[in-house]
Amino acid sequence: MGKEALFRPALDHLDEQDMVGVAHWCDNGETELDLRPTEDRDKAIEVLTETIKPISFHIGGNSDAVGGG
Repeated sequence: MGKEALFRPALDHLDEQDMVGVAHWCDNGETELDLRPTEDRDKAIEVLTETIKPISFHIGGNSDAVGGG
């Protein structure tokens, strides 16, 4: 967190007509298309920031279970 600007150089090297999107997948098999292809580099950084934000992980009950549900 707080280092989102590090994405900017990679996106600035793209050609003007290049599009970017954001997708993620998790160890539990969950997949998500977070941002459909767009030319908006700022939106890509915004969505990346939200997508990789740390989440709380609470151990309890069946601590071997993955993904909740």
